[in-house]
Amino acid sequence: MFTKWPTSLLSEVARLMQNFIWSGICTQQKLCTVSWSKVCQPKEIGGLAVRDPAKVNRASLLFLT
Repeated sequence: MFTKWPTSLLSEVARLMQNFIWSGICTQQKLCTVSWSKVCQPKEIGGLAVRDPAKVNRASLLFLT
């Protein structure tokens, strides 16, 4: 992954991940009870250690510069 992904694609991937975490099905949306930023925090701080696709893409681009 050494190209900058479009923001719309990153948003869609994050949305599918959120749907799967809360409902177990990628296409079924359910009410979220915890913020996405909290879910992406390390387990030691109370998160689920899920990686945010936008941040992963941004971090992988750092190796190119």
